[in-house]
Amino acid sequence: MEDGMPWPFHTQGEPNKKIKLWTDLGQHTRIELAQILCRASIHPVDAYFAVVRRRVAGFDRGMQTGSNRRRTWYAYAFYDPNMVVKIINILRFYYNYMVTGADGKSPAMRLGLAKGLVYERDLFSLV
Repeated sequence: MEDGMPWPFHTQGEPNKKIKLWTDLGQHTRIELAQILCRASIHPVDAYFAVVRRRVAGFDRGMQTGSNRRRTWYAYAFYDPNMVVKIINILRFYYNYMVTGADGKSPAMRLGLAKGLVYERDLFSLV
């Protein structure tokens, strides 16, 4: 299908979901393809963006004020776009090298990029 296969089981997070398999080289059986398609989701991306919004005040969604004709006010927004890049790089390093999941490993450890966690004491040491 050119536009992807419509997914019949809609959720609030993914309404009108369509799935398109970009990397099928014919190496999978129909059962394996079905399993891959059932796992297709943008949930991990949404979860990461939620972490970013919760942990960094500058990425928080704006609030509407009743006294200002319901216009949105971004109280903690960064006014210098360069700060957005710097903060997101710091958060990405923190998330990939310093935070563990349920298995006790960081994402970098799971991919084989790190042998262990990076601790604050090591990151901020003057040695």
